[in-house]
Amino acid sequence: MERLFDDGYCEIDHILPKSRSADDSYANKVLCLASANQNKANQTPFEWLGRDEQNWQKFKQRIDTSINRAKLGNTKVARLLKETLMKIHKKNFCQEI
Repeated sequence: MERLFDDGYCEIDHILPKSRSADDSYANKVLCLASANQNKANQTPFEWLGRDEQNWQKFKQRIDTSINRAKLGNTKVARLLKETLMKIHKKNFCQEI
């Protein structure tokens, strides 16, 4: 717990990349290890973990529990488990990617 305050140990991550979702809300943010955030880069959790089905299934099992839904809220859990993302275009329309 003490390491949370060490410089460079943790970062606030956008679950759905802000550059692609335009979502800077609290429901789209989580605290994570800085190294994991850098590895995830501009990807959704599914894009980052989904290439390995076993890792994605383990992640889903850890996240999609009644305890996490109570702690994090259904909206945040839904974002963490989202497998598609709407791409925002400059002309104010969306396309699923």
